[in-house]
Amino acid sequence: MTLKSSSDYIILGYRLVSQKTLMKSPLIYILLLFSLFSCNDYNPEKATTTYQLYLNKLNAPNTSVPDQLNYLDSISQLFKNATNTSQHRERLIETASLAYNLGHKTSYFKLSKKLYEKSKISKDSAHTAQALYFIGDYYDEISQPDSAYYYYSKSTNLYHLLNDTLKQAKTSLYKAGILFDEGLYNESEAEILKTLHLLQNTTDIRYLYQSYNLLAITLSQNAQHKEALLYQYKALETLNQLKQTDMDPEDLHYSLVNCYNNMGNTYDKLSEFKQAENLYQKGLTTPNLKTEKPALYAMLLNNLGNNYMLQNQHKKAFPLLIAALSIRDSLQLKPGIITSKIRLGDYYIHIKDTATSLKYWKEAYSLAKETQSHDEILRSLKLLSNYDAEKSQFYSDLHFKTNDSIRVKEIQTRNKFARIEYETNEMEQKNEILVRRVSLLMMALGVFLILSLAVFFIIRLKAKNRQLRYIQDQQNSKEVIYRLLLQQDELGQQLLLQERNRIAKELHDGIINTLFSIKLHLNSNSQQKEQLVADLESASEQIRQISHNLKDNTFAQSNFSQVIENLIDKQSTTTTAFESLIAKNLDWSPFSYDQKINIYRLLQEAIQNVLKHAEATQCFIVVLENATSIIIKIQDNGVGFNTSKSNKGIGLRNFDERVKELGGSWNIESKKGTGTTLKVVIEKK
Repeated sequence: MTLKSSSDYIILGYRLVSQKTLMKSPLIYILLLFSLFSCNDYNPEKATTTYQLYLNKLNAPNTSVPDQLNYLDSISQLFKNATNTSQHRERLIETASLAYNLGHKTSYFKLSKKLYEKSKISKDSAHTAQALYFIGDYYDEISQPDSAYYYYSKSTNLYHLLNDTLKQAKTSLYKAGILFDEGLYNESEAEILKTLHLLQNTTDIRYLYQSYNLLAITLSQNAQHKEALLYQYKALETLNQLKQTDMDPEDLHYSLVNCYNNMGNTYDKLSEFKQAENLYQKGLTTPNLKTEKPALYAMLLNNLGNNYMLQNQHKKAFPLLIAALSIRDSLQLKPGIITSKIRLGDYYIHIKDTATSLKYWKEAYSLAKETQSHDEILRSLKLLSNYDAEKSQFYSDLHFKTNDSIRVKEIQTRNKFARIEYETNEMEQKNEILVRRVSLLMMALGVFLILSLAVFFIIRLKAKNRQLRYIQDQQNSKEVIYRLLLQQDELGQQLLLQERNRIAKELHDGIINTLFSIKLHLNSNSQQKEQLVADLESASEQIRQISHNLKDNTFAQSNFSQVIENLIDKQSTTTTAFESLIAKNLDWSPFSYDQKINIYRLLQEAIQNVLKHAEATQCFIVVLENATSIIIKIQDNGVGFNTSKSNKGIGLRNFDERVKELGGSWNIESKKGTGTTLKVVIEKK
């Protein structure tokens, strides 16, 4: 939206999409034909290619207006069969913005309505708000302020629900502009203050400049000139900050000129004429202003001419007022023409040419009636009633009647906009109530589902716990059986060993000694002595061998370190390599046969855990001793585990029991990804 210019002030508005120029394309008929065929069988890839082709042609220079309209119609046809996706709606926004910048209001309105319908179907609040804002722009462009205000209000409320403060501020600013144009300055001021409050939490200062500028002009219209000047300086300060942004330098340049003009007008009303003159002169010295912005140039000329009249420098004033009127006549700027004629009438009054003054004021009055410029109608009637001696009463009565009529209309307008605001808010409140009800229903459904899932999981957990207890009981039973079998096996081994040792002892101590005695006796017999001695020696050797073979060489032998080393060496696989380091001359004599078995079993259990769980590539086993104990350390480079969360299985419980039976202690150090270290300390007794 671009706010309208008044006779003394001008407010610049900005579109989010920059205006672009276009060109004529020789391929238009081919593209139109292509679009007709593509509509019958929608292909997303082809549609994208065609869409980009249309945009390129629309954005190219020198495209004729008929071709522009044909391209926009073709894009609309292309959109008919498109899937209602977010990308599709973004393209609608892009095309609608382009149509607006090209000045094709009807195409812009159709695309905006289509965007609104598609967004509502897909429940896309952000795009719905954008569509409402676009439709508001359309009605503002065709001078239907009540409809524009209605759609801006709906868009503002929706942006409020979306918590999009920047876009809410933008639409609120446009609402304030409509209220200003309708002469509702108090309402406009209130709406701008809302905008400024919203802009406190944003970083976009372009809308901040527009808000300060509009608020200053609104305050000036309400005769609050000092307050207006304060906000005009804030607007000027904001423009200086905008120099550091990506704002178009030309827009920024002419916005500064506009700011000088507005500030000069306010200084005139404060009777600080020299300050005002300097600002007008500063604006007029802007390069290329007359050719690039003739309307703004004419406004500065007219305001400077009026400034000279206020300083009683009528000779300086006249050529400026005439030049301003000439430019405005050539541009057909009716609001500006009215102001120029009123100012020329003022000039002729100062030089005592009442007839010419009345002529200009009557012309201004007729044109003001034609354009429904209420302030200028009252202003011209007031002047005519004061200076037209013949018709003074007529113009005075007409001024009174017109003023009453305008005030009634103003009240009606104020009420109309208040009603639009109320109805819009009421509708939004109903929507919010509906949304809250739906939200509560969804929350209740969610709670019900959560409770249902909780009950389901509790029941399932109880069933799983029962299953786990059953499995645990089975494991405990198996463990008891395993221990009994192990004890039975160990008992059998002990009995077998005792029996072997007894037999070996009997053979060694009984038979061998007997045979030795026979040998001694036979030595005295010369007959066959040599043969008998040899036979007896052979028998003795055989019995000695049998005696040694009957002993348990696994655990009973003195070199238990070699047994452990053999056990470790046999464990290496293709994936896990085992290495050992056992102290030389390690003294195992303090340990009984049963204790050695337990140590052997401890090592077996630890090795099996590495192979089953560690996923290690290397395991290093160290056996050392000190004065009071044997130290066994098993270290792997496997996956490790969290020792605080890990439960002890049967293997670790058996391991713990064996260590306790040995009167020792043990601990595990492990972290995920860093391997595991198991250390066992067994006291010598």
